[in-house]
Amino acid sequence: MSDPIPELDRAEREEFWRTLGWKPDLPEPERRLIEARWTDEAIHMAKFYGF
Repeated sequence: MSDPIPELDRAEREEFWRTLGWKPDLPEPERRLIEARWTDEAIHMAKFYGF
């Protein structure tokens, strides 16, 4: 069994999302799309592979 993915705090998520064009004043549909696609697990995987 594998260990659970550690949960990121909001600041860590936002730091990563900003590399993808996320910003608080982005139109809501675009902002939510980035947030939905880049979950904690996806962010951990991307960082693991050097993104």
